Amino acid sequence: MDSADQDPVQRALASPEALLVRHEAMFSHLLGAEAPAVEPAAAEVTAPSALEPGTTGLRLPAPEPFSGELSKCAGFLTQCSLVFCQQRCLFEDDGARIAFFVQLLRDRALLWAQAALKANPDITYAVFLSKFKNVFEKGSGAEREPDSDH
Repeated sequence: MDSADQDPVQRALASPEALLVRHEAMFSHLLGAEAPAVEPAAAEVTAPSALEPGTTGLRLPAPEPFSGELSKCAGFLTQCSLVFCQQRCLFEDDGARIAFFVQLLRDRALLWAQAALKANPDITYAVFLSKFKNVFEKGSGAEREPDSDH
């Protein structure tokens, strides 16, 4: 090869756009030659994923933020539980559940969570939830007046 033949090749290799265009052309050519074999395989791959456990086509909205009102605690906990069940793959570990939960807290509920996490940064979700219920769940005694004898 003489130097005149090398210059266009070197220029083509030096230009990322030219190289990309060449690869796309080669890919299109290969894809066109194998199109019948590729399409059924793609259909087989997408069908089972629709049946994955813990996922549906419908995504539940995030629960409304919780500010600490005792009368709204049960509904908030139910909605969080439904999201965790529906999107199991996103909430497999305690840290993910606690993070989702805390980002929905406001006002005194958020202040409580900050204190709880500061005191025990490695807390499990089950323990975190139990402590949360002791403070905010109606019927837990948290709604009683401090001077009540009951």
